[in-house]
Amino acid sequence: MKLHFLTLAAIVMSITIACSSSPVKPAETNTSSTNSFNATGGGYTNASFKGFIADTASDASEQTGSAYIVFTGLTNKTGEAFSIIIQLDSTEVKKYIVNPVEQTVMTLFISSGSGTTSYLSIDGEIDLTKWDAPGGRAKGTFKGSFRSSTSADVITVTDGKFDIYRSI
Repeated sequence: MKLHFLTLAAIVMSITIACSSSPVKPAETNTSSTNSFNATGGGYTNASFKGFIADTASDASEQTGSAYIVFTGLTNKTGEAFSIIIQLDSTEVKKYIVNPVEQTVMTLFISSGSGTTSYLSIDGEIDLTKWDAPGGRAKGTFKGSFRSSTSADVITVTDGKFDIYRSI
């Protein structure tokens, strides 16, 4: 089931890129700062990554006691999309520290016409401030450093926030 969210993120990003006949910048699309973060490193300088406004471009769910938070949007580069997946070892409202052993991790996917690169969290913090029952909302903030799976690039994420529909 954990791969479900990775697959969901890849599908949403593929559709987003495929449906864009003429790439546009986030300011010209249906993006919002509600689900967003800033990124520096790996070719970005305090870049704004903004999630799509539609709840269908995001999801928060619980599986086997773990929380999964996913949202998709556009970077500040023309024709480039992202998905971020946050996995927490529980659904308890509290601050979490990135710790792969405890299954508290974040994964960032950035896609453009040249392909998709994944970035895995190497440190960070997620503050889950709300976790409603299904049909409600999941809210919180996050920050951290992500290392590319294909190079030595590190992207530092700051000012991350989410307010996402809770499906299951």
